[in-house]
Amino acid sequence: MREIAKKVGVNPTTVSRALRKDPRVKLSTRIHIEQAAEEMGYTRDAALSALNAYRNQKQSHRIENVMAWVTNFSEPDGWRQFSTYTQIFEAMQPVAAKAGYRVEEFWVNEQHMPSKRLSEILRARGIRGVFLGVTREHDAYIQLDWEHFSALSLCLRYGKHKLNAVRRDYFHDVELSTTQLIQNGARRPIFILKNRLDQYQGRIVRSAFESTTRDLLGKVGPVFVCPQDQPSEQIRTWIRKSRADAVLTNFNKEYNVALQKIAPSEHPLCASLHTLEDTLPGILFEPEVIATTAIHQLIGMMHRFEQGIPHHPLVTHIPGRWTDGKPTIQG
Repeated sequence: MREIAKKVGVNPTTVSRALRKDPRVKLSTRIHIEQAAEEMGYTRDAALSALNAYRNQKQSHRIENVMAWVTNFSEPDGWRQFSTYTQIFEAMQPVAAKAGYRVEEFWVNEQHMPSKRLSEILRARGIRGVFLGVTREHDAYIQLDWEHFSALSLCLRYGKHKLNAVRRDYFHDVELSTTQLIQNGARRPIFILKNRLDQYQGRIVRSAFESTTRDLLGKVGPVFVCPQDQPSEQIRTWIRKSRADAVLTNFNKEYNVALQKIAPSEHPLCASLHTLEDTLPGILFEPEVIATTAIHQLIGMMHRFEQGIPHHPLVTHIPGRWTDGKPTIQG
């Protein structure tokens, strides 16, 4: 670093800060230093960087480090209508605490809290890590000054935010669930999904169900997209019309309601894409797995000073586990 400092004409401390993208170094100076470092063939010592990051983290435990959980609904708590994300957010807290961090909610709303103002607040508080939580359906772009932040998306789809991401592996989960139903004797399985999942992951989940039924049964099983209003009535109608002997769905409560008006002898096998140990059989939802993976990845990105929108975003898909569950509807 001394050679770089001598060439550029600055203090070695300035070189160190610039290579860590410290906001205290002017952008023009940082670019000049980065260019000089590249010309001189400088490479960062990964072990030393990790040690420095560890030391800084240990020293700063007296002042709690914060990672931002950013959403953009019309109301600050609008994102909490999605229980999946609420559970992931809550599961993040103990994991973050062990690493000396806390995950805090931040709200973007162009009328009340514009993206530019939030960027200023985050930087003023020294917050460098950002989780992009669930965003509203029309996916208004959150225009943070991304070049100053290490950011990780938890959204169901990329949308306009081409960030590194952690999300469920829906293709695996649908393929596994469909296979289990067929192995349990299903010959006329159908797939009923919510319109939000179809909107964000439709191609993926449809192709998984259709390819699995075609490979194992020699025919493509039907897929139904259920509207939000009166889903139980729709589910009941589709089960009867298709003479389904098995249903894969991400409606849990609504599915149980639908079965209440179907004769026990007509109850199909069922698998849910989002279940708990004591409910429907299906894919076990484990928010702590997603939370742990996301926390560790974002901390790693901050330690490596990976900031801004990546040229080649990396997505980590978390596969679910099958559980036989304990059905709540009895014949």
